[in-house]
Amino acid sequence: MEGRVRRPARPPAAPRAAGRRAPEGMAMHRLPRRIALVVAGTVLLFVATTGLSILWMTRALDRQAQAQATTQMEMARANLLARVRMITVDYAKWDAAFEAARDRDVPWLLDNIGSAALIGRSVQLVVIWDGAFEQDIGWRDDGVVAPRSGLLPPEVLAPAEALIGGSRPGEFDGAEFFAWHDGALFVMGISHFEAVEGAAALPEDRRFSGQLLMGIRVSEEVVGDIAGTLLLTGAAIEPERPEGRPSLALPGLDGRAAAWLPWDRPRPGSAMLRRMLPLLSLVTLAAAVLAVAGSRLMRRGAQELVSAERRASSAARTDALTGLPNRAAFNEALAAPAAAGERAILFLDLNGFKGVNDSLGHDAGDRVIVATAARLAAVAGPDAMLARIAGDEFVLLVAGPAAKARIEVLAQAVAAVFETPFEIGGHHLHLQAAIGYAVQDEDGRAGADLVRQADLAMYEGKRLK
Repeated sequence: MEGRVRRPARPPAAPRAAGRRAPEGMAMHRLPRRIALVVAGTVLLFVATTGLSILWMTRALDRQAQAQATTQMEMARANLLARVRMITVDYAKWDAAFEAARDRDVPWLLDNIGSAALIGRSVQLVVIWDGAFEQDIGWRDDGVVAPRSGLLPPEVLAPAEALIGGSRPGEFDGAEFFAWHDGALFVMGISHFEAVEGAAALPEDRRFSGQLLMGIRVSEEVVGDIAGTLLLTGAAIEPERPEGRPSLALPGLDGRAAAWLPWDRPRPGSAMLRRMLPLLSLVTLAAAVLAVAGSRLMRRGAQELVSAERRASSAARTDALTGLPNRAAFNEALAAPAAAGERAILFLDLNGFKGVNDSLGHDAGDRVIVATAARLAAVAGPDAMLARIAGDEFVLLVAGPAAKARIEVLAQAVAAVFETPFEIGGHHLHLQAAIGYAVQDEDGRAGADLVRQADLAMYEGKRLK
């Protein structure tokens, strides 16, 4: 209910003196003051609103930048683990390496596996044990060619072996973790030496011939490259979780953090606010026009910052060598649900690619990867997603009706592109691709299961060749 206030009655007005006139300019002389009050109130309101908006946006941008940095660091950690796993499995699932480990052919193992650690480009630590070996042997990047035992203590080797204790032949399985060695942090991968192409001729209990562990040193250079790529500062490896700084756990053998990767908290919003303080001071002391100009400058600065973040996000999802989507982008595309028959994946890697790297160098290998990406892109067309997910591994993702028929056509087209040799540095390289594909056979099946099926199909194709 609304109330009404009654005003008291006014007393009668006194009669005016004769010859006296009322001041007509009394209301007019108050107008400048009222205008000044309105303008001052408007400017103060504008400055207060702008200030509060800037503070809110500053904190929002800082929070968004921190969330983005954490996501990117998690991707970098996943890439490190995937890289060492890929290298270790690639060596361990090599029939020649399986036979050398079974026959305890140490010279062959040195020339073809231990030398990788001695060179120190891809890995810096190799340890082989079990099977035909009474004690472990290993190499590292310290120039000592002779194989040594005891590079890693039993408290590392035994739990590492337990990680793959449940692996069975044909699963091509491996594990990865972070561990300290000789005062440095390594990301390590472990897998069984396993027969692949010759597996059918062996009983199941003889398809393993010992374990292979390979390690990549997480050096200051590696950490610096990660931080530089993600436009972060202050990244380092710490044995304990640092206080007051964002950090990421690096999981060890038991799943707990073996070390921590901290970085400086990104504060793009705060930096922008510091840049704008002089301008805001001028806006406060000047007029509404300068306030509007300051607001426009603020919006332009925010747009530039958002654009920079979008470019960084795009770079985190793009393979730097080929310009194709990388594993992170492929996993995002794969996360979408699909119905039976409406998604298919083709998985391939290059046979003989390691030989190109070993004989012609990694620069030639990179040129082969770039040329392969161009050929695959030409046959993939706009309806298929082509991604490079690691090393010499590519995937094609097809979604929509008739996915099976389309992936079969793509498989034939992909196989055909390798009929023409690669011309690299005056050399004609005849390379073939191991190809496997899988089609979604039921609604809601996880994309990771489909990738695993395509991967196994590829290895089965290798085995049958």
